[in-house]
Amino acid sequence: MIIGSYSKLWNNIGTTYPRDIDIWIEESDSNRIKFLESFGLNLSGENIGQVIIRTIKVNIFLMVDGLKFEFAFSNANVRQINEELEVKYLSAEHYIQNISTIQEKWDF
Repeated sequence: MIIGSYSKLWNNIGTTYPRDIDIWIEESDSNRIKFLESFGLNLSGENIGQVIIRTIKVNIFLMVDGLKFEFAFSNANVRQINEELEVKYLSAEHYIQNISTIQEKWDF
């Protein structure tokens, strides 16, 4: 699920110019193994994995303060990227809940 500045942008919460993509994945052994095998990332707890794909930095989160993945994912918004691809992104309510919990803004 997309979080961070893209969820802020797509929810029309103020002005932002995303510099990277923040992705929140469900914390599971299978996801950890996929990221380790595919990108050499050893994801655990609060550490943030980073992958550079061409010129784009992708941050991978297993935890987001103040939110539970299952609930946020089931209430996420959907963005159609093209005919074949749609992505879920953090709802405005959950974005604001997270910002209130950590009492700081993400990278914008």
